Amino acid sequence: MKIIHPGFWGEDGYIFLKHSLEYGLSSILLPYSGYYQVLPQILSYLSTKLTIEYYPYITMIECSVFFSYALHIIMKNEFIWISQSKVNSLIISLSILFIPGQIEILGNFANLHSVLFLCCVLMLLYDLNKKYSLRHFLFFLFTGLSAGELCALIPLLLMRFYLIKKQNSGDSKYLINNHLILLGCVIFSTIINSYAYITNSHDVWTQGEAGIEAKIEFVRQFFPNRFFYSLFNRMFLIPIFGDNYTFYLNQVWQSVLWIGFGFTALFSYFIYKTWSKNLYYIIFSGIFTYITLIIMTCLVRKGTWKTGWFGLINEPSLFQSRYLFILVPMAIISIYSILFRYLNKFWNKKINYSILILLLLNFIFQNRSNFFVPPYNNNLSIQSWKNTANEINYFKETKTSGQVKITQSNLEYIIVIKN
Repeated sequence: MKIIHPGFWGEDGYIFLKHSLEYGLSSILLPYSGYYQVLPQILSYLSTKLTIEYYPYITMIECSVFFSYALHIIMKNEFIWISQSKVNSLIISLSILFIPGQIEILGNFANLHSVLFLCCVLMLLYDLNKKYSLRHFLFFLFTGLSAGELCALIPLLLMRFYLIKKQNSGDSKYLINNHLILLGCVIFSTIINSYAYITNSHDVWTQGEAGIEAKIEFVRQFFPNRFFYSLFNRMFLIPIFGDNYTFYLNQVWQSVLWIGFGFTALFSYFIYKTWSKNLYYIIFSGIFTYITLIIMTCLVRKGTWKTGWFGLINEPSLFQSRYLFILVPMAIISIYSILFRYLNKFWNKKINYSILILLLLNFIFQNRSNFFVPPYNNNLSIQSWKNTANEINYFKETKTSGQVKITQSNLEYIIVIKN
């Protein structure tokens, strides 16, 4: 039995390695955290087959590929009706690249569901005349079987149904049927994951900090005041000021509310001056989708409403949390797109691009502490992981059984190799 401290990827990442090695192909349908994570489990299983020695690196590369795909979606022509130009699409993509909390997002398969959900939201922000194909249907289906939150997309899908029907164009019937397939993928995968969650997390769902009484307490005591903190932080403070000033402003709760309501009024004025029904209905639905996700997370995840991510962000460590990834991408899309439409009424595009680029540079500068980190140089951990990988390979090659213990922080995982 070998004890190692790889330090390559997040604590939850070991779970997928353990599942892949212990259960093989059947690990794909093994629930984790109460619901299925089919696509991450598939990627983990294939990664173990490809290489054990470089499994941590493969994990990071695969997660980064999906995140890059999300940024690629923003650059597609179907997205320009939101961003108004390719240049603005690029600015939005770069801004999303620097959202706080991505160290946790890109570190392991356990958080891949957040990136998959973002990809689905971005696809539903496409132009209303977009005809989805088989690859889109499969992507939504696999995302739904890998992310319990996909049901939050239903309001956005229903809004697309409504607007397509109002268009009354020649392709309306085809487009509606096309979207019905997407809706079917969402509903089917939601039913499957709901069954998995209820059957695997019955005690968590009904008792303790996540039980019915605790949920009533959340609605009565923490909602709506903490909700407004969470909304304003994600919708305006983080996208505009970054983590540095957001942290400073969160030391006094009144400043979050006053600035939040002030930006809401300014945001509403820009919308009024640049009103476009179809465009803004889709943007509002996208924002509502993420607001629904915030509430869903509090109702499902154990005690999350008592943590700093839901409410005031008054600890620097909270900016490393994956929960800050909720709503912020949609907020960035909304702010840059609506501001660009408003500025076009007064100045030429070169001046407008200059203003947006300055906002981008400020955002990157304010979030620099999330990305400028000391280089990883724990050679002992690297060598330990290589030795353990060799041991796993030995068990597999010699067709013998054994155990490998992996520890990090206060967690410990024992991987049982059976042959």
